[in-house]
Amino acid sequence: MNIYILIDRAVHFFNEKSKVMLVAHWTDHYGHCAEDLHFGLMRAKREGKKVFFILAWPQMLWGRSNKTNRELCDVRSPYRFLGHHHPLSLCLGFIVAVTYGLLLAGYLLWRKILRGVGLAWPGLNIPPFYPWCYSPTFGRSNIYKPRGRDKFIWDAVSYEAEQWRKVREEPLGVYLALEKHQRAEKRRIEMGIPLKDQFVCLHVRESGFHADAQFVNSRNASINSYIPALKRITERGMWVVRMGDPSMKPLPPIEGVIDYSHAPFRSPLMDIYLKSQCEFFFGSTSGAISAARLFGKREVVANLAGWTFSFPLRHGDLAITKHIFSKKHNRYLSLREVLEEPFECQSNPLGADYRTQENTPDEIADLLEDFLITPPEAPRSELQNYFNEAHKKALRRWLDEITLLHPSSMVSDLDKYRAVALGYSSCGAIAAGFLNKNWHRSSRQDGGLPADMAGASLHS
Repeated sequence: MNIYILIDRAVHFFNEKSKVMLVAHWTDHYGHCAEDLHFGLMRAKREGKKVFFILAWPQMLWGRSNKTNRELCDVRSPYRFLGHHHPLSLCLGFIVAVTYGLLLAGYLLWRKILRGVGLAWPGLNIPPFYPWCYSPTFGRSNIYKPRGRDKFIWDAVSYEAEQWRKVREEPLGVYLALEKHQRAEKRRIEMGIPLKDQFVCLHVRESGFHADAQFVNSRNASINSYIPALKRITERGMWVVRMGDPSMKPLPPIEGVIDYSHAPFRSPLMDIYLKSQCEFFFGSTSGAISAARLFGKREVVANLAGWTFSFPLRHGDLAITKHIFSKKHNRYLSLREVLEEPFECQSNPLGADYRTQENTPDEIADLLEDFLITPPEAPRSELQNYFNEAHKKALRRWLDEITLLHPSSMVSDLDKYRAVALGYSSCGAIAAGFLNKNWHRSSRQDGGLPADMAGASLHS
């Protein structure tokens, strides 16, 4: 794997000296792609530079499945150098794809030879397979690592987190090209949403898009639990556009709600246009949140899971967490206790001791009402501020635990600085009412076991 590291280090050195940063960003996952675009543009703004995103689509050469929206990759910004459709971008993208394709072929052949040798010498140590080699990336270290820092050290975290908070204060000016924007507006009118009307984007993650139904994914949630909250939105004269894909469970007919995931208007361009024009983003933990953040949209999230990377990002953003059940304690944990638990209570998949329970429809409706009536600049409560500080301490402990659990550095220094950018620098909050009810004792304590443990006894 040394050749991959050498390429990345060479690009990193170039980026530190140049006024234009070269970045081949992550394209295998929608959320990660949006994060790289968002924080790449913020880093360019921080350092008075521009960022040249090079799109080296893996399927150009070896047909690898890809979950990224091409229209997301082509958004514009004053801090971006050229778009993906510029001839220079296309040329460099092809060169990178060919180069990494040859490297991948060599790597796979090398591993095949090692496995053959291993049959003759069973004691041979074969290094673990690195799946990220399928996705050509470089320059991401310039996005997330502090300038002049290679290794992760906590002494650099406070300053770095504060810089991320400051740069979020000003918009990045992200937009769609004029021709695409006008084309999407026509489609919006065909959908039935007048240009003068406001609308909200809703996305509740399910298993179909990523085909992960065989796993217990703590980020998935039921769309039906959100229906009472949707009526709080439509009663205020706003539309709701349910985002997603056709594998999702259809919504029943609701006045003012468009189930875009099953509509003929669905397209990669409309996916991005709708997120760029919505009043705010409403839903559960998913990569779709990252795309809305790219356009500076506020967020309100129910069924929050995996707080390390998905805590509400900006001041005024609100969330409520899934309830966490501990088999060891044979009960639901309070939020105060969750912050004291090991990282396995936040990982995806969860550790063997933990199960999650979704928020109730009433909890979700109360969250949304709190969000709608509270101005984004309103000060947080004393308990909300206390929780945020406790969350940062827990995040620090969780990252240290990951290092101990994975000494082989599968969780890299870059990943840790990314956690700082997404989690440690976050300014959102857990909704005050939910926090008050669940701080000392889970409000689900008398509400039964998680669905996959329904046959067990809470007091056995």
